[in-house]
Amino acid sequence: MKYQDLTPSSVWAIFEEIYGRHQKNRPVIPIHQRIKRWIVKKNQKYHLNLQISEDSFGNIFITKPATPGFERYPPILLQAHYDLATTPSNSTQEMLTSTIHLDPPGTWFEIIGTPLLDDSVVGVGLILTVLTDKSGNLQHGPIEALFTVKKNGQFIGAINLDPTFFNIQSHFLLNFDAVDIASIINGAAGCSEFVFWKSIKHSAPSLFGSLNFYHIQVSGLQGGELGSEIHFFRANALKIIARCLISINSEYSVYIGNWKGGESYRFIPQSSDVWFALLSTDAPNAIEILHDEIRRIIRKFKRFSEYGQSLEPDLQIIVEESKSFHVLDATQSAEILSLAAWIPQGLIQKTAVENEAGKISNNFARIRFLDNKVELSCKSRGDNQSELQAFNRTLSCARYFGWNVINDYNFPVWEPSPPGTFLHFVKHIYEDRLNHPVRVNRSYWVLEPGVIAQKFPHMQALSIGPTEIGVYPSNYKVQVHDVQILYDVMKSLLFTLKDLAE
Repeated sequence: MKYQDLTPSSVWAIFEEIYGRHQKNRPVIPIHQRIKRWIVKKNQKYHLNLQISEDSFGNIFITKPATPGFERYPPILLQAHYDLATTPSNSTQEMLTSTIHLDPPGTWFEIIGTPLLDDSVVGVGLILTVLTDKSGNLQHGPIEALFTVKKNGQFIGAINLDPTFFNIQSHFLLNFDAVDIASIINGAAGCSEFVFWKSIKHSAPSLFGSLNFYHIQVSGLQGGELGSEIHFFRANALKIIARCLISINSEYSVYIGNWKGGESYRFIPQSSDVWFALLSTDAPNAIEILHDEIRRIIRKFKRFSEYGQSLEPDLQIIVEESKSFHVLDATQSAEILSLAAWIPQGLIQKTAVENEAGKISNNFARIRFLDNKVELSCKSRGDNQSELQAFNRTLSCARYFGWNVINDYNFPVWEPSPPGTFLHFVKHIYEDRLNHPVRVNRSYWVLEPGVIAQKFPHMQALSIGPTEIGVYPSNYKVQVHDVQILYDVMKSLLFTLKDLAE
């Protein structure tokens, strides 16, 4: 299938204009500037009567009047984020040098050369199509559109949205971040991010006597996403290293030089490296303890799970001697190891009642040695606000053991809208288009609608979106045909929204 044959052509034309199919001679500018410049240009050219505003965080809010005959329809807020998240291989954080790649059968597409997540690309394209339509094919009441900022995995735009700044009037919000064309997201888990840090001081190894130096590398893990894959009991590379060194530290002093692993709060670390030293007199016995522990770890994760597969079929733990390096003293090293061993990993809490909210999970996401301090980071997630807050208070107890605790990024639980009204309305339209039942789910990753809706007491929020495959940031693709389905659903919803108000 060729790009020009894709439908709806208006949406794919916007994809091409905004995100590009060719990198040559395209200006490299921040994505929100590209969107704003594009919409301003269209507004002036076609006299669309759009009202465009932007807050200090980069959120863009646009209103469009109703088409003739639809003035009495209730307004609706269409929302998507534009993503400034950085992929590990891309250091040009807010810059756009991208191309749309369509696979030969025309089944999947991806955006190559940009940190944008593809679900947000679809949402942005659909909303811009509504705002700039002059064909008469899209008839609607008053439209409000909100493009929020996501940066480095954080929804800073939604969190910092001032409900009075844009004068949003809608009582209905439709978001496009769901990752399955056959489902509607109604409610989501909350989450919190923690950073534990303290000052450290490296010293020359000669201060501690004769030392032997080592490097442990953990690799080959499957990883996974905190919301959708944390319950598979996959290994965390940081926890493996903590377990290895704690096995030694229970009997002998360990002197850490450096430790690194993990990148995103959202994903389970797949690899990690640590450099450490042992007193030469302790080394033979300590290394024997280490290898015994490694054998137990490998035996544990090579087992088959209840899902019929090996937990970590490609797990590798390599221990090798290393050149000398500056190290932390035994006390500092033990404090770091103790916290790394203490930070919970995986599904922490389940409920006794089926389908009852109360699940809590946590991901030990990253460790970083900086010039004069060490940082350990984790992310908790839960579908019951009070239970999540209780768990987060437990994490905060690290401050009583000498650690500085930063917890300045929190998403509240998005409580589901009651059955009926907006949910029933959208579900009926969706099922008519697909000609089969649509699932209504709570989510562990679609967070923005709930945060925005909680700022407006009478707002009902839902999320729909295209089917996606792959794990961000690699092999992350979106199903092409779903763009047409979402367009049709949105078009029908806008045309019949008056029925919801009656």
